[in-house]
Amino acid sequence: MKFILDLQACQCVSRYRGIGRYSLAFARAFVESARDHHVSVMLNGMFPEATADLAREFQTLLPPERILTWEGAGPTAEHEPSNRERRERAERSREKFLASKSPDFVHVSSLFEGFPDNAVTSVGEATSTPTAVTVYDLIPLVHREHYLGLDPSTPISQYYFRKLDSVRRADLILAISDATRREAIEWLGLSPSTVVNISTAADPMFRPLVAGELDEASLMARMGIQRPFVMYTGGPDRRKNIEGLVKAWARLPATVRAQHQLAVVCRLSDGHVASLRALAAECGLASDELVLPGFVSDEELVGLYNMAKAFVFPSWHEGFGLPVLEAMKCGTAVIAANTSSLPEVVGRPDALFDPLNARSMAAALERVLTDEPFRTNLEAYGLARASLFSWRTTAQRALVAFEAVDQARRSSLEPACSLPY
Repeated sequence: MKFILDLQACQCVSRYRGIGRYSLAFARAFVESARDHHVSVMLNGMFPEATADLAREFQTLLPPERILTWEGAGPTAEHEPSNRERRERAERSREKFLASKSPDFVHVSSLFEGFPDNAVTSVGEATSTPTAVTVYDLIPLVHREHYLGLDPSTPISQYYFRKLDSVRRADLILAISDATRREAIEWLGLSPSTVVNISTAADPMFRPLVAGELDEASLMARMGIQRPFVMYTGGPDRRKNIEGLVKAWARLPATVRAQHQLAVVCRLSDGHVASLRALAAECGLASDELVLPGFVSDEELVGLYNMAKAFVFPSWHEGFGLPVLEAMKCGTAVIAANTSSLPEVVGRPDALFDPLNARSMAAALERVLTDEPFRTNLEAYGLARASLFSWRTTAQRALVAFEAVDQARRSSLEPACSLPY
């Protein structure tokens, strides 16, 4: 089969975010897994620096002629209404470019791009090129009031629902979890046969560190950590439930809190920091109980995972929940919410809690901090559980799905009986 992987998610605003990293890791694994097939990558020339970087990234994996560059006429960013005609022309141009290569499948690693920048992604109404898209979550649709608002005429709402129309036109949907697969079927009215869970994996850098690899004292000093700590990392938006975590922490016995700190590791605005500090004070936390280190490097993140006594993930809606897998790969005891995709990542009910119930979350926190056999068991379990997730497995699942859809499509084109000559 002949594949083209659209990697604009590795070039645009998503480049250094989870979706960009997922897209790059998936593409590398897919190229490795599909060596018996013809695989190319497509880049958007309107991002010249990222185009050059990715061309170098793939030069050892693909011959130069399979690193394709398409370039439209910008600007096309959809947040600016005056770009509409240019964006529509660019979408048609991109689809014509892809069709000219006669692929058996185009894979769009992230369709929801191009609102703030010149990424151009679509599955056109008239396209005849079989197309697959990866869907990470449908959180803005499921929780529309929080993410899009209720006015359908706003630019962000029009953009999002237009992208959903493209998802519906795709021949194959690759979901990153079974929870996301079920949401796509339910919320978009898709046929179950067209939506496949290919799961995900974590970067190999997330692993248990050996003695001498980590200067714990230096890292703790930089982060403002003074004693054993529970760690959270992820985004700061409402569904991540950081405020609920602070409230649950405040319910712990004073003796437990006095021996530990809660480290919320993520980039926060000054306003959010002030809000969390005020909430902590309102809940009766001592001034040093809540640690807010802000943004940390990848190296520091791996170190913090390794040093944490436990990792907690209180989000009430995820597409997958990658920080949970990262923490388990580092050998850290993990407790998480019992909602959306998180149960299928964690894999054991006694490590889950109700994220909307502070008492339930506090009970899970207290147990993981005070029950040493339970915590030790979670550490060993997490390492074993994390080993079940790999980029090779994800790529192979996608390849099997591509082949099945292609075979079904070709079978439908075959005549039902012999034709007269």
